Amino acid sequence: PLMFNFYSQITPHIHSPSVHNTYLEILAGTGLAGTVPFAAVILFSFRNYWRAKNYFKQAGNRKKSLLSEGILVGFIAFLLGNVFLTNQHHIILYLFIAFSTILYNLTFYGNKQYTKNPSMAK
Repeated sequence: PLMFNFYSQITPHIHSPSVHNTYLEILAGTGLAGTVPFAAVILFSFRNYWRAKNYFKQAGNRKKSLLSEGILVGFIAFLLGNVFLTNQHHIILYLFIAFSTILYNLTFYGNKQYTKNPSMAK
């Protein structure tokens, strides 16, 4: 503690009260009320990637299967990197969550043609 106090006095611009772990930072900042929904969103995103990857693999769509798998690996790498960083508000996290929803929705609507007016659908 004594050394840290000295360090924070000589370099006040570097001192920041963070734990350098996104998950612990969210737990400390929001408690269980914020950590549980955050974990649920991460788990549902992981589930969406996994289901999309398996669907495209079974459908024989190699390009979309590899795309899903590649984004899944990137998502896992990003989540592992958050163990050493504090960036729960980083835009990449939200992009990964959005991509998981997009890929999962492609499994349902990817091969169908939709129009704004259902009566005009052929």
